[in-house]
Amino acid sequence: TAQVHAMHNLEEAEERARLAADAVAMGTYDLSLLNQEMVTSERFANIFGFEKPVSREEYVKMLYPEDRVVRHLAHQEAIMNGVMMYEARVVWNDHSMHWIRVEGKVLYDKAGSPLRILGTVIDITSEKQDKELQKKLITLVDHSADLMSILDLKGMNTYINGAGLSLLGFKSMEEALTVPVSDLHPAEDLDYLNKEVLPEVMQTGHSAGD
Repeated sequence: TAQVHAMHNLEEAEERARLAADAVAMGTYDLSLLNQEMVTSERFANIFGFEKPVSREEYVKMLYPEDRVVRHLAHQEAIMNGVMMYEARVVWNDHSMHWIRVEGKVLYDKAGSPLRILGTVIDITSEKQDKELQKKLITLVDHSADLMSILDLKGMNTYINGAGLSLLGFKSMEEALTVPVSDLHPAEDLDYLNKEVLPEVMQTGHSAGD
């Protein structure tokens, strides 16, 4: 009876974990380090471009060639420290490129020998694309001849591009970020900023003018 009860609790825990993983579009895997066989969820297969789970070898083939080295090193480190995490590119059969993040935990026997790796995989393609777009925008802003800055709600600049630093007479970003925006405008311009520009920005999300 106790064994049946324990199995029932284990099945419930596995089902809760599966539902949680599905809710966040996360794939799961269970890799045996004894025979190298791997069991994956359908979501795991989908992230690699397959409709249904396939063999471990098929998954590895989908990795971008240079990133297979990253995966191999991550597995070696995981055996040593018990934790695995790496990011890699996956090339689907339609030749589209996708980024994944793989995490895992190594389970050992009583003698300290590694038995299994249990883990998850998620698609981080959108995250990578957003970061790449952010880098491009920052590069564009940094090389602009116009003053560009980011202002927080407390009236402090959190970023000023190179042209802005030069126009405002600052020697460094650190110096610029310690000066309130109120100190950068004459009284009449500051009044206009507070009464016209900032309310419009807060209401519409943007403002334009000289």
